[in-house]
Amino acid sequence: MAGLVDGQWILEKLIRLFPLEEQAVGVDDLPALRPAQREVSIPFEGRVGTRSENRFVPLERVEILGIRESGDGQPIEVGAGGHFRFESAFPDEHATAPATRQLVIRSPGCSERRVPVTRAWLRPRQIVLDCP
Repeated sequence: MAGLVDGQWILEKLIRLFPLEEQAVGVDDLPALRPAQREVSIPFEGRVGTRSENRFVPLERVEILGIRESGDGQPIEVGAGGHFRFESAFPDEHATAPATRQLVIRSPGCSERRVPVTRAWLRPRQIVLDCP
């Protein structure tokens, strides 16, 4: 006949098999670290402008800030013809969490625009601002 087994009996048996002891960390012990996530630096480029009668008009007085790790709030230089280029680090293909990047684009007399930046941004982009 099987005897009744309660939680206390199991606990007493396990403690005899696996005694609980505190041990000091030694010099040769390696701490448990999260798996290293490698990052890949990806260049992005594009142009900023507005639309005028169905044509793209470049803007040169533009402020672009990278937020959420795409520049950490550092301004991105906008050159002649509204051209800009920057690099942003993205986790490699083994990463478990997706990276979020965003550009905040402002120009005098235009509405602010927030543009998500993804790894799929492989070709130069034209970003259009709404300027009345």
